[in-house]
Amino acid sequence: MASKPEERKIRRMTAVTAYGVGAIWENQGESMVQMDITRWRHPGTAIKLDRLADELLVSRFMSPNVDSDEPGLPYFRFPEWLFCPLCRSLLRHKPGGSGRPTCPHCRRVHLKPVRFVGICSDNHLFDIDWSKWAHKDHAAANNCRSQNLLWKTAPGSGGLDSLIVKCKDCGAETDLGKISKSQHRCTGRQPWQPNSASVSCDAHTKVVQRGGSNVWFGVTRSALDIPPESDFKPADEIAPVVKQDSDFQTLLSQAPGGFFEPDLIRSIAHRHKTSEDLVRALLDEARAVDAGRPTTEEHRLNLRLGEWLAFHGPDTADRRSRFVIENMKSPSTGTGQHVVAGIDRLVAAHRLHEVRALQGFTRDEPMNSDEPTGTTSSGPKKKELVTVSLGKPTDWLPAYEVFGEGIFVTLDEEKLSRWEKRDSVIVETQRLGAKAGALMGDLMGVATTNPRLYLLHTLAHVLIRQLSFDCGYPSASLRERLYVSERDGEIPMGGFLIYTADSDAEGSMGGLARQAEPENFALTLDRALSKSRWCSLDPVCSESRGGFNGANKSACHACCLVPETACELWNLHLTREFLVGSSTDLSFFD
Repeated sequence: MASKPEERKIRRMTAVTAYGVGAIWENQGESMVQMDITRWRHPGTAIKLDRLADELLVSRFMSPNVDSDEPGLPYFRFPEWLFCPLCRSLLRHKPGGSGRPTCPHCRRVHLKPVRFVGICSDNHLFDIDWSKWAHKDHAAANNCRSQNLLWKTAPGSGGLDSLIVKCKDCGAETDLGKISKSQHRCTGRQPWQPNSASVSCDAHTKVVQRGGSNVWFGVTRSALDIPPESDFKPADEIAPVVKQDSDFQTLLSQAPGGFFEPDLIRSIAHRHKTSEDLVRALLDEARAVDAGRPTTEEHRLNLRLGEWLAFHGPDTADRRSRFVIENMKSPSTGTGQHVVAGIDRLVAAHRLHEVRALQGFTRDEPMNSDEPTGTTSSGPKKKELVTVSLGKPTDWLPAYEVFGEGIFVTLDEEKLSRWEKRDSVIVETQRLGAKAGALMGDLMGVATTNPRLYLLHTLAHVLIRQLSFDCGYPSASLRERLYVSERDGEIPMGGFLIYTADSDAEGSMGGLARQAEPENFALTLDRALSKSRWCSLDPVCSESRGGFNGANKSACHACCLVPETACELWNLHLTREFLVGSSTDLSFFD
């Protein structure tokens, strides 16, 4: 569907995350769903990060095309059922056209999308058959299949039973009071797919509001750019200019070894006052990205472990690199050890570069649950991922880049190991994780019953909330990155990174990295822990389980939860009891 850039603008980050492939995007009264990447006619610029590409078995990443004059991302109008706010006519819009649909009766009145759509446990998204629903309870009207409908609102409580779908032709009408308890026929496809792509689907269906959180669960993977790839090289300054040269683009579109290739390379080098060898190297690199790098399962890297080791490395020598860190020193000892009680290492990350890629999505429930979801005639069915290409072969994924700063924190491993061996901590962790399931999957290679996961995740959250006051960043612009492993692992990890998450501009205000100074961080930590001792909703908060399947305890919006963009575990696996509290058997910092 062609779009009007002056009317429909979307940020590059949200085109990958919140409104990525398969997600519903509501914009200026319209509702649309992004189509799969095989329909992207003009992808944006290529993004290169070999560590992440090897992990996801692709050759490259492409950013969404949201700024150029070329046609933008393909979106499909959904739901197709629309109603007129003036005459209340309910009708189905035929796909096609880029302008906003108008009412055929009232003219010039823009139609509005209905609030309710259908999803199934097999990840399909479909329109409710409103004609069938209107005639549902009317035996005399069974032969009427008219789609000449009205979307009425009856006086009453304002609940679903006050919303009525009525057939103009036969007068049959049914309210929406029981619509969420009824089963509906699944189309067996995504909305933008043709009818020929439908598969037989007998999965459990649900009627949900189109903006509901369970309509779309994006599955993203990310990685930081770390040494040696992130180290500054002289070619980094001239490379962007050379790659935009028209002659360079001409060479990139031709087969290698052309007759005029040496002359063009010489001309490019002379024009930009650089060497022919550099131009040739950049050309070879660009061709390799376009051709695709062969990747296999054997080449997959442990992303978190590599970053953990990089943060334990020396200070970055060249501040022009894409990964610039500085180990904080204790003013009393002159070392970086135990700069704050219980904290082993503080690192100021003055510059970070991260790439986030969208692998696919699920509907109804996240795919990272251990519990089988959905039912078929043969029994329970395991949740599967819908890829961004809908299963078609592709060597790239949509992604975007993030630039910023951060604080890297690790806990004292010796103290952490002693704490997580306490019987009370083990029992409480097992009790919290008993019903939660493996919600985080293999994201960090640990079990959800790992005590240090609850401790580190909760500590990261309370620090994010406090840092938003201490350094001026809103909590929605901060993000956590957890480094957690089993205590008996070959290289035990117990830390986290809190960093800015801005994809629209490179750089930051510097305030977050400055909070890594031991004196500043000690104050921030003390304030965060002091606030964690009680919650304004206590005793309800401290005595309640929350989150999906009760994965949280003593954690609510008044004390621990952060914006969804700041958390990588859906605000789950949190408990203030592991930080500080009345029970010293559970608290790490008491």
